[in-house]
Amino acid sequence: MTRSLGIRLGHSSPRNPAFIVLVVSVGAALFITPLLALSAVENIGSHKSLTAREKASWGANLAGIDPEAFTEAAQIIPPRARYYIAVTPSLPSFARMSFAAWGSGTLLPRIAVDDPAQAVWIISWGRLPRLSGIRVERARRLETAPRGVPVFVGRIQKDP
Repeated sequence: MTRSLGIRLGHSSPRNPAFIVLVVSVGAALFITPLLALSAVENIGSHKSLTAREKASWGANLAGIDPEAFTEAAQIIPPRARYYIAVTPSLPSFARMSFAAWGSGTLLPRIAVDDPAQAVWIISWGRLPRLSGIRVERARRLETAPRGVPVFVGRIQKDP
């Protein structure tokens, strides 16, 4: 069969390296596809039993983030206020990136900024909100502590 397939594909011999790569790739794809389909079906089944609230926070929970931290922060930071997110480097990189991404979406219509000098508020996960050249007043520790690590919200003090 491989010989006739190789001839049909324009190869004179099944020993051609490109042909071998093609056959191995097709074989691997045929082997893995049923496993991926089974995994997807199992995931769908396990997600059906989740409540609407659990489904809404599934991504945050995978990263070890408690979405309640942003619910609490939203009660402190007014709508349309600019805020900066700081995360301690000691947390895993996936959790750090997820915290900023999840917060940016969850805290809308508040505005996330990349430069703390442009922010009015700061949310800090894992450390007191201290940044070089930025003074924070009224920093408050939230009740929610994802991964047992505290979250703080404070107002950035602007120099007159």
